[in-house]
Amino acid sequence: MARTLTTPVVQPDATQQAVSEFIVSVPHVADIGGEMIISRAQVQVNYEVITYDSTGTILYRSNRTVNAADWPSGFVADMKEIYARIEADAENAGLILGPGTDEPLE
Repeated sequence: MARTLTTPVVQPDATQQAVSEFIVSVPHVADIGGEMIISRAQVQVNYEVITYDSTGTILYRSNRTVNAADWPSGFVADMKEIYARIEADAENAGLILGPGTDEPLE
């Protein structure tokens, strides 16, 4: 979803801005017992904002990384659902093989 700017702050020719992409990083670490553990404190969201002029030309891109652990519980619940869907898709696609016990993303 893009935002049409009514009063451009940074550049007078900037007319629209949009979050163009975001990537959620869910790092895993190997436990001494051989288990893989989600490093919950290091879950991050990386995103990019693009600023356009009236012709659709990109004026500039801004990137930011935020720690997801500091976000509200609603966001955490949404991330759990997204993670579960991606995990199910990976299993259906044959990328995760064999039965096992899934670690909950808490």
